[in-house]
Amino acid sequence: MTLRFIPVDGLRNLRDFGGVPSSHGGMIVSGHLYRAANFASLTDQGRAQLSALGLTALVDLRRRSERDEQPNAVHGLDLITIASDETEGAPDMLAPHLAFMRDGDLTPETARAHMHESYQRFLHYPQHHETFRGAFEHLAMGGGPVAIHCAAGKDRTGVLCALILKVLGAPEEHIVADYLHTNVQPDLDARIVDYAAMAGARFSTVIDPEALRPMVGVEAGYLDTAFDAMSHSFGGWEGYLDSIRVDRVMRERVVARLIV
Repeated sequence: MTLRFIPVDGLRNLRDFGGVPSSHGGMIVSGHLYRAANFASLTDQGRAQLSALGLTALVDLRRRSERDEQPNAVHGLDLITIASDETEGAPDMLAPHLAFMRDGDLTPETARAHMHESYQRFLHYPQHHETFRGAFEHLAMGGGPVAIHCAAGKDRTGVLCALILKVLGAPEEHIVADYLHTNVQPDLDARIVDYAAMAGARFSTVIDPEALRPMVGVEAGYLDTAFDAMSHSFGGWEGYLDSIRVDRVMRERVVARLIV
């Protein structure tokens, strides 16, 4: 499968992460597994384009305060939302990446270190245990095409999509390529500049855009850090899934539903 972005007006980083051979035999279905950034800026045209994909559910990995600040503009679409009101702190606490930009000594090196630390930390959040499990339950029950997203559709989303692909027996090179595909968005450089300006205005400071590049893009080492943390704390990614009650039976049902 050639990785490509799917154009939907007002939506970034949308792509199908299926459509590749599986080690279980056969192919992982295409047109069923999507990933994206948040849907807050979706336009009327975008909603019509999105409707054509036949989605049945959104898996929203954002914390409640993020959802309240940027609600998904999916009115008029027949979608269920899988989300959690569990949180790692107070419900209105600033999201960790925003708190880091507000309080941290921002350089490319500190931003990269923050990302590695984040990929270890969020694996333990109850909100992600609930939403990760909810995504697998939806897929195991044959709930129809799903789009997984967080704020930018790359970190929390990237880990969950990688876990789904691991369960489905996707080639490792596809898992990594899909994860890194965020970096080839045509407007990424402009977004980094805009994001630095936005964050600087929000926190009354000046932020060097290059200091944010490790946070706005992704690096293969971030995903390695997440899976190394799963190995260290849970004995591997399957042990991690067992710990959040995505057991072998549920994983086998997902494989049966999504391999053709």
